[in-house]
Amino acid sequence: MNKNSKVIALVAMIIMTGTLMFSWSSCNKKAEYTAPIVPGNEPITTMRLIFQNINEPSDVDTAIWTQLNTNGGPIDFSQAHATLKTNASYHVRIDVLDLDFPVSNDTPYFVTPLIEARRNFHLFCFQANASFYGNFSVETPGWGTTTASSLNIYREDSDSNTPPLAVGLIDSFVTGSDSSAGILDITQHHQPNVKNGTCPPGSLDIEATDTIYISPNKP
Repeated sequence: MNKNSKVIALVAMIIMTGTLMFSWSSCNKKAEYTAPIVPGNEPITTMRLIFQNINEPSDVDTAIWTQLNTNGGPIDFSQAHATLKTNASYHVRIDVLDLDFPVSNDTPYFVTPLIEARRNFHLFCFQANASFYGNFSVETPGWGTTTASSLNIYREDSDSNTPPLAVGLIDSFVTGSDSSAGILDITQHHQPNVKNGTCPPGSLDIEATDTIYISPNKP
């Protein structure tokens, strides 16, 4: 073999060795884990509760709480109230909307479908605001149990966690036998990767307050 042939053979061997080493290194490189992006808080300006008496379908009421410009704009309480009958059970649906960015001038942006899609990350919580009325009490007992509270609230929907956890977009409101009135605090909790069935984890998407009247004399 002449000198040139030896040089060519040596170069070919070096290239082949480098290619094999690169191939081995590429095949044995460990895959890097990328954590999924945690969804941020949904923009919500409005919470709407629609009440329908289970035994009297014509008995319907709606409460709407709105705060345009969620950075501190004025709150509209003018429609944030509902009257329920005593000793009654109401099917309640909660809608959340973003009126700051409507689909069109006449069509609000409904955030509810997004919350439904992200139900594993969300929980609605309810409690009485005792700073205004002293005779109004609220509990969220488990199904099959009742309390002596003015209002017992049962969350009817659940997510796909294991085990499933409540959400609260769909609820049953069961009133007591005594007339009462009070402020109901309703909060939507944003709980990606920390949801455990309780209210404290995570942050708040929206905190609304509605005045609830419970009366046997509702027409």
